[in-house]
Amino acid sequence: MGKSLDVMEVDEQESDGDDEKELQAAFPAGLLKDGLNIQVAKKRPIINKSAEMKEKWVELTKVLPWVETLEVVTPQVEMVK
Repeated sequence: MGKSLDVMEVDEQESDGDDEKELQAAFPAGLLKDGLNIQVAKKRPIINKSAEMKEKWVELTKVLPWVETLEVVTPQVEMVK
């Protein structure tokens, strides 16, 4: 069991070295900024489809006849004075 733990420790040390090498290579390439080691998500461009929005607005504001009605009947409640 002692040997397997040593092998695991060596593997971890090698992977840490690989990560460090990747970071050192990325910094001069401009992929990392000083003190910042996370990737920042790019902002999506603003999409303004005003013509399509106006068409949908006109469609939603159309006055159409009621297809169904809902009747609600509640019991009479006495008012407390």
